[in-house]
Amino acid sequence: MCATSSSGSPVNDYLVFLEYEAPQVPEEDLVELRRSEAARSRELQSQGIILGLWRLPGRRASCSLWRVRDADALHEAMVSLPFWPWMSATVTPLARHPNWGGGPDAAPGG
Repeated sequence: MCATSSSGSPVNDYLVFLEYEAPQVPEEDLVELRRSEAARSRELQSQGIILGLWRLPGRRASCSLWRVRDADALHEAMVSLPFWPWMSATVTPLARHPNWGGGPDAAPGG
C-alpha cells in the first residue's frame, strides 16, 4: 500500500513473516541476542517502521506489519535485527483494498 509519511514522502506497507532457528551459541550469547532483538524491535516500532507484531504460537516465528519507503528500506531494517543471520523471511507487499474505509493513511484497524 503506498501512502504518505508525516513528511509527505511515499511509504509502502509490507506483511512480513519471520521464522528463525535458534543459533548454536552459548546460553549467555543467546540471552544477549534475545535482549538485543527486543531492543531493536522496540526501536523500529518507535520509528513507525513496525506497526504491529504478532507471534505465531508453537513456532519460533512472528508476523508483522512494516511501513517503509520501499523494498530497499525494508531490507535494511530487517537485516538490522540481531537474529537476522538465523531468520528466514516471507514478505508480501500490500495494497489498500477499495472497500477499506479507514482512509488512505490509516493503519488497518485504526
